[in-house]
Amino acid sequence: MKRNVSLAEISDGRLYGENDMVKADCHGCKGCSKCCHGMGESIVLDPYDIYR
Repeated sequence: MKRNVSLAEISDGRLYGENDMVKADCHGCKGCSKCCHGMGESIVLDPYDIYR
């Protein structure tokens, strides 16, 4: 999907690498899990993540 937004609109100003852990926000997760589907191996949850 291609989006027409500037990086300043969607970034916190920091540069992250592939091994950095970042907190992603889905605007108050409602538990639907739609944002996690189709992500392949890019989202990995441990048992505590699933419990929460």
